[in-house]
Amino acid sequence: MKIRNGFVSNSSSSSFIIMAEGETSTVRDVAKIMINKLIEDIKIGWGDWKVNVEYKNEWLKNLETVDENCSVEFPSTNYDTWIKKIGDRILISTCNNKDWDLPNQTVMSDELKEELKNIISDEDDLENFFDSYEFYLNVLFKDFYSLNFGIVGREAIHDWSDTNYDYHDKYCKKIREGVECNAHLWETKFGIKCPICDKALFERKEKLEQLKKLKE
Repeated sequence: MKIRNGFVSNSSSSSFIIMAEGETSTVRDVAKIMINKLIEDIKIGWGDWKVNVEYKNEWLKNLETVDENCSVEFPSTNYDTWIKKIGDRILISTCNNKDWDLPNQTVMSDELKEELKNIISDEDDLENFFDSYEFYLNVLFKDFYSLNFGIVGREAIHDWSDTNYDYHDKYCKKIREGVECNAHLWETKFGIKCPICDKALFERKEKLEQLKKLKE
């Protein structure tokens, strides 16, 4: 597959690029627009919408606790949303079951290509990125702040180079409340952990690191 030279339609693709300008100047701006669109969908849909809206409002609160251009992640239908700013473009990998209708959509620029060449060290990954309609940011980058879990990293991905790797190894096998957790494991600076079962570990280590910085 190839990146289109014209307008990248997010109605048929799960990946697209927008200009970092105006109402989409920062990652925070884009994430707010997308989360609020999810909230709008909930209000006109089924189920206990008030609880679901409160849940997503927590994402908006978490968004305010990090830098406005911090790369972020949050769940969206059957595929999570990953947002990262590079140069004057904001790149988004998301769910193609949602018509996001975001402003300032654009295409890959020569300047962005040059920046990506300096960021992506693997030439195969770089070539695949430029040749694909659907780029997957979480495959190439590990610096996403999860608005859902409050941790930094990315979901554990399939290691195709490991012949013994089992797809199910990406999911937590711990027993929680009598059943297997089965949450998607995350790659973090503390190792591959469950964002639910190991939540206390993240919080404790983060606090210890903050205390250490204050003493230095």
